[in-house]
Amino acid sequence: MLNIHESMPDINGKCISVKTKGLSEDSIEINNPVFEKQLGRIFITGISPDGATESGWLKGKTVSVAWEQVAEYYVFENEKIFKESADCFRQFYKKLI
Repeated sequence: MLNIHESMPDINGKCISVKTKGLSEDSIEINNPVFEKQLGRIFITGISPDGATESGWLKGKTVSVAWEQVAEYYVFENEKIFKESADCFRQFYKKLI
């Protein structure tokens, strides 16, 4: 049997995009995320970055995701790089319409 090392990802000072388990294709973006324990559960908590939504209605709001609900996540070096990637993504899909 393999001995697999358990670790926590290094997301300190980064901006992450999280997809949760379930049917939703939407992602949740978190700038400067930290792991914290709330009522016995582990959450990733941080601030919604610029570019998380096209309308900007979540910019600067506190956001948390329960770690056990995370299906996948993407790590960006900072909020600026995330925003550039999100803008590129949106431009690509606008061309398809």
